[in-house]
Formats: sequence, C-alpha cells, structure tokens
Amino acid sequence: MDTASHFLIGVGLGGLAHLHPEVASIPGAGLAVTIGTVLASQAPDFDCVYRFKGDAAYFKYHRGISHSIPFWFIWPTLITLLIIPFVDGLAWTLLWIWCFIAVLIHVGLDVLNTYGTQALRPFKEDWLAKDVLMILDPYIFLTQLTGVFLWWTGLVSPGPLFAWINGITLLYIGVRIYLHRLQLARAAKLYREFEPMRMCVTPTFRFNTWQVVVETDHHFILGRLKNGVYQEEMRLEKCASRSWYRWREKSDVVDSFLYFAKYVYFEQHRDGDMLRMKWTDLRFRFGQSFPFQAVLEVDKTGKIIKETIGWGHEEDNKVNMFEVLKEAVK
Repeated sequence: MDTASHFLIGVGLGGLAHLHPEVASIPGAGLAVTIGTVLASQAPDFDCVYRFKGDAAYFKYHRGISHSIPFWFIWPTLITLLIIPFVDGLAWTLLWIWCFIAVLIHVGLDVLNTYGTQALRPFKEDWLAKDVLMILDPYIFLTQLTGVFLWWTGLVSPGPLFAWINGITLLYIGVRIYLHRLQLARAAKLYREFEPMRMCVTPTFRFNTWQVVVETDHHFILGRLKNGVYQEEMRLEKCASRSWYRWREKSDVVDSFLYFAKYVYFEQHRDGDMLRMKWTDLRFRFGQSFPFQAVLEVDKTGKIIKETIGWGHEEDNKVNMFEVLKEAVK
C-alpha cells in the first residue's frame, strides 16, 4: 500500500489505542503510542534505502526482508526501545503490542494488493500478492483521512471514532476478498478451453470493475469484468523463444524485474545495429498504459548500452492520469 495510506492508518491506530484506560489516563501516553504506531506503520518500508544502490536493487529487495517474519518482531522492539524512555508510567508491553499490530497491518495490506510482499521469509521467498486492493485504495485512504481530520478538529473522541472506521474497513476488505474470488471464478469459466493456464484478476479504482490477465501457451489475453460482464480487450502473442531469459545473467535490471514480475510480456526490435528489448509486467495496467517495465538496449557486439527498470520510464508507456481518472468515473 502507498506511504500516505500507511501513515494515516498509523495515526488511526494511535487514536484507537485511546480506548485503553492506560493510554487515555497517563499524560503523554496517547501521543507516545500514536508516534509508535505511525513509525511502525512506516517501518517495513524503511528498505527504501536500497534506492541508494540503484533501481535494480530497490525493485529486487523492496518489500522483502523488511516485511519478513523476523522483522514483525524486530520493528516494534526497536521503536519501543526508542520511545519508552521518554514516557513515565506507560508499560513497554502495551506500547510494543500497538507497534506490533501496526507492523502486521502494514504487511497484511501489502499482501492484499497487486504489488505484494515476501511476508513469509525466511521460510519462503514467494511474492504474496492477493490482488484484492489497489496499491492506493481510495476507499481506505478517504475513510482514514476523514477519521484523522475529525480527530484533529476535536469533534469526536478518537477511540470510538477509529473503532467504527476500522470496523468498516475490515468489513470493506472482507467484501473485496469475496468479490475477488467471485470474479476469478467467473473469468476462469470463460477460458476453460485453454487449460492449463495462469490467470489473475486485479482491482481498479472502480469498486465494480476488475482487470483480467490470462496466460495460455501462446498468448496473453487481457480483459475487463464490469458489473459481472466480461469484455476481452486485447490478445498479445507470446515470444516463441525463451532466449531472452539469458539476459537475466547479464543484467541486474532484468534479473530484478524477473525476480518480481509474474505475467511477463517480452518484445524486441532492431534499430540499425541496436537491439531494443522490453519486458512488461501485465498485471499493472492503467487504460492502455503498462507502466512497469524493464528495458535493455544492446549494440551489435552484445554490449548493454542502456538499461532501465521501474514505472513509466518509457514515454509511450507513461501513465496518463487524465486517462486513469476518465476510466475511474465511467
């Protein structure tokens, strides 16, 4: 989930903690717990420091070990040790529990979106991405933002306020999980002729609209389910050769991309002596734009001239926000 949503959820957990008598009665305890939950809500993403090692390292290791099982316990411990000396009378166990809850919520929400995380490390390195929520989920963001605003104005007591808001959020997530399973079953029935196949159904900004990616032996099929009605939008022919996979050994960018990506569409073309190759993860689509890509440009000797990875590096695939907003309000 996006940084702003994690921040708001952290503030909201601090508000919810005011239901505990010790937090409500000890001077400074409410502020201390709120600071703790905000830090804990952000802590798993402290691995953003990998950006200093370049985009390839960042995309390979972001949401990796920092979200793993050992760090579920390490982050709240470090944050508790940082805060507890400054608050008299607040039990460190209470602060630790709230920070622990904040870390678990962060990891859980990351698992529920399309980007995913390696939450089960060190036991498994699989990327867990349940495709239930958008990376920026507008419903969660707006409800948490409303709660923080009401708390800031002093119109509502934070404990009961966020008890309601978080209860509604849990109900919303439960409905999204149910709808995702329903849409996945619908899409699977449409393409039974291609079994065995791989398929994912990903959310959009619209509550009733889901995007579909189907991988068969020869094609990628992209479509959309809206109000339970399916529309196929395009078919992309898969590259018959897997020779492009060898570039994983020669390029950190390609290695990072293939380590993370799931539905990889490959294309290449020559421009004189230059060979241009592009890998696209089809899970991430906004209208006609596919922003998450890795690109290599190689000369006739096989030397890499240019390599990029990330969101919207290519001019022809930058996300058109006007197009995204237009899709959202249709």
